[in-house]
Amino acid sequence: MKNNIIAGMLVGIVNTVPGVSGGTIILLLGYLDKLMNAISDVFKKKTKNKKENIIFLFQVAVGVLIGLIGFAGFLEILFKYIPTQTIAWFAGMILCSIPIFIENEMKKVKINKFWSLLGIILIGLLYVFSKNDNVTVIRDFPDLTLLHLLTLITVGFISGAATIFPGLSGAMLLLIIGQYYLYKSYIANILTFRSDIIIPVIFIGIGILLGVVISAKITSFLLRKHKGNTLSFILGLILASSIIIIPFSTEHDFITSVTSLIALLFGAFIVTSLNSLVKKKRNYSDTLIKQKY
Repeated sequence: MKNNIIAGMLVGIVNTVPGVSGGTIILLLGYLDKLMNAISDVFKKKTKNKKENIIFLFQVAVGVLIGLIGFAGFLEILFKYIPTQTIAWFAGMILCSIPIFIENEMKKVKINKFWSLLGIILIGLLYVFSKNDNVTVIRDFPDLTLLHLLTLITVGFISGAATIFPGLSGAMLLLIIGQYYLYKSYIANILTFRSDIIIPVIFIGIGILLGVVISAKITSFLLRKHKGNTLSFILGLILASSIIIIPFSTEHDFITSVTSLIALLFGAFIVTSLNSLVKKKRNYSDTLIKQKY
């Protein structure tokens, strides 16, 4: 139980940070197959382990919720006092994730330029037509209109769907479409128990649930039938996001420039370290398989 909650907490923390994939953390912890199988079994009519899988998913969900709330609150503080450096930190993680994604996920897979270009164009269009007011810490939340609640379900869906897929960051996509700061501020302020925050978070949660369930099925199909095209499309998303996230228009003094560079390098260090851990885990697993057979 404790391990499942801790694993969920790590996934929750990662899901608030653009540039780090929740799927990578799940893979690192050895939970990817278990999680996808549990989700699949829960929705089958007759399975032997349905009760155990429901308990497992509940424990992971509790951990995710704790991680989301706790780290979103920490990010609120960072954006309040060092917003430029925080964005630079995110940029470092996203930039560093590109060669790692190619190395880990696209090994023995030929990059399809058409699908990569399509991913780049999609991110570009989303950025151009999205709301990007750069308000990093939100205190005055939007009115609870039907359109807004449907938008929040979509936001949750993106976050949940990206969680299953190693290499893709849901928070990164939300940042590009201009919904990340609102998402973060809702989660960070949930313990205020205000109705204008609790209700939106419920709708975000519905979207996350739908995203995880649907993505688990779609991801399995796409990787089985169209792996090269799917990974090429994801690569295009990451490439475009890495360019858009860099705050070129922001004026920097010397201290801000230096500290932002340090933050960017720190972001790259985090992603590189996670990649090293994933490699070690994969090598260890391969060694055990060879010894067994």
